Amino acid sequence: MLRYYHAAVSSGRLTQALGMLQNSPQGTEHSSLVGELFVTYCLPAVLLTAAIVPGVNFVYSGHGGFAWLLLPLGTPFVLVRALLKCTRGPEPTRAWFRRFFKLSVPVYAALLMPLSWAAATSINSTFGLEVTPLQFFSVAAAPFPWWYFR
Repeated sequence: MLRYYHAAVSSGRLTQALGMLQNSPQGTEHSSLVGELFVTYCLPAVLLTAAIVPGVNFVYSGHGGFAWLLLPLGTPFVLVRALLKCTRGPEPTRAWFRRFFKLSVPVYAALLMPLSWAAATSINSTFGLEVTPLQFFSVAAAPFPWWYFR
């Protein structure tokens, strides 16, 4: 095994493979996939984590919890960032961001429902505030309160 490693290092194949792992377009402000994931999904992740962790979820209390005002901004932030990144910059950068968002936005949407269930359960058990997972999901996923107009 060690012999194969030395052969790969001496031929330059290992450094080429490691360079491909980075897979980030040249000339962007974020040089890694992890950096883009952090910048894009930090706001929704912080808001969902604050809702799930008991003791921290007081920001979702029924008596003026300010996180209820910030929660609807998470998904629009991701979508506006996706739109801007996919339409501005040189073509290789735009192509990389199209692939990035084509994969990461559906994963975010799929994870949002189980995380909404965990958040609603945590808020219900902490405060007794009657929030269903679908209500929490609706607030987290919708840029405007469409459920008021039923």
